[in-house]
Amino acid sequence: MPPNHKPEPKRIMLLKIANADAGIIQEALAGWQHHCDVSRFRDGDEALTLLMDEDAPVPDVILLDLNMPKSDGLDVLRKIRNTPRLTYIPVGILTGSLASERSAPEPLLSAPHATSKNRAPTISS
Repeated sequence: MPPNHKPEPKRIMLLKIANADAGIIQEALAGWQHHCDVSRFRDGDEALTLLMDEDAPVPDVILLDLNMPKSDGLDVLRKIRNTPRLTYIPVGILTGSLASERSAPEPLLSAPHATSKNRAPTISS
């Protein structure tokens, strides 16, 4: 890589992540060695409009809340996992609802790092 070449920023998509949580995420990313382009979306429909646009850049990582207005988090995740160009994007799930976690079909989520805001994260293999 040439010495003056800057790597492309990592594209991170936050879907209906609360302001306090988004602030923590952005603060953590500020200390990271890579430049990040963070996009925030208020609801699932707004995010899906961009994600389903074939000409739009594909994010490197998606963080979503399961409890979203319009299209909920599971609907958004299903669409991501069923869209070939999006299937392999890592998706982190952050939710304040333990009920949503219990009702989420494990094979669909396929998220090694899913946690409630109300408890410490657990990592599954």
